[in-house]
Amino acid sequence: MQRCVVNKGRLLLLFIVLLITSSTPPGQPSVTLKVGIYMNPPLVTTDQKGHPGGLFIEILQQIAVQEGWALNFAVGTWSDQLRRLSMGKIDLLPAIAINDTRQQRFLFTDQTVIANWAQIFVPEDSNIQSVPDLDGKRIAVLHDDIYITGDSGLNEICESFYIICELTEYATYDRVLRAVAQGKADAGLVNRLFGATRGQLYAPIASPIVLMPLDIRLAISRASPHAEIIQQRLDHHLAIMKADDLSIYHQYLSSLFEPRVEVLKTPNWIFQAALIGGLVIAALLIIAQLLRRKIAKKSRKLVSSEAQYHRFFNGVAIALCEGDSSRALIKLQQLIDSGVQDVRTYFDKHPDELKRYLNLIRIVNANPATLNK
Repeated sequence: MQRCVVNKGRLLLLFIVLLITSSTPPGQPSVTLKVGIYMNPPLVTTDQKGHPGGLFIEILQQIAVQEGWALNFAVGTWSDQLRRLSMGKIDLLPAIAINDTRQQRFLFTDQTVIANWAQIFVPEDSNIQSVPDLDGKRIAVLHDDIYITGDSGLNEICESFYIICELTEYATYDRVLRAVAQGKADAGLVNRLFGATRGQLYAPIASPIVLMPLDIRLAISRASPHAEIIQQRLDHHLAIMKADDLSIYHQYLSSLFEPRVEVLKTPNWIFQAALIGGLVIAALLIIAQLLRRKIAKKSRKLVSSEAQYHRFFNGVAIALCEGDSSRALIKLQQLIDSGVQDVRTYFDKHPDELKRYLNLIRIVNANPATLNK
């Protein structure tokens, strides 16, 4: 009887183990989380193909691998994601500022990922330098932004300074700065991380007006069946990442604030021009070398001809002289220029002139036969 009870206990234990292993197939995540993503670079982004990225996504993906979670991403606007988190249509919303009102609606991690605050951006020639300067101005803002409606947000600050602003809401921070650049608004309010990493893409510049520093965390929907477990595991991994200087958390933060060195890509036409230039130079060098050889060959011929001439000049048995008639030719040209057309008749009539011209011819060389006479 005792052996039978033991066998039944073993069978029951085996059945429970099989039930557990069959409910979670090997290699499959035990929890699937639906994560809301929206454009809030550098914290949360999507590329042109819709792939998520940014600081919070990198952190979540690493934690999911370690925990065996599957992450399903739902893309939408900031307002859409707040509504989905409230209704339980998503389990998790990354990069959300915490305040008392939101803590009543959502379950936040205890660990802060990063601190952020709001900053006013204005055109370069704007005279807006302090909060009172915002009176009567058109300000572009993000729809449902905590920096507008939260405690110490822009609305509350304007009331405390007794100023009135015309707020125009946009779906993303990019559109906020674009509205300022296009003259649709006198100023725009964005968070400082967006301004620091993407502000240089737009003409507006950061003003001295900053407000409302807040902790940025991850928020879990209270309607999620795993809310408390998710919060505990997120806090556990975040604490480890923040304590490890080599973690992806610190690596990503360092990349955000290190100065970017842009490597300029050399246009293809420069390489083509350099290639053509090199070929032209090579061709010119070849032509120059050929001309040099040709000149050298002609020079050798000329030297050889001159040597033959000197051998003939010095070796002939008759008297030979080499004269320089350049002065006589110049004088003769002057005579012709004076109007004398028939030179022979002129010299026949003026034999003394002919002698004078002949005296202008200089003997510059004579062969040995001449000198021996």
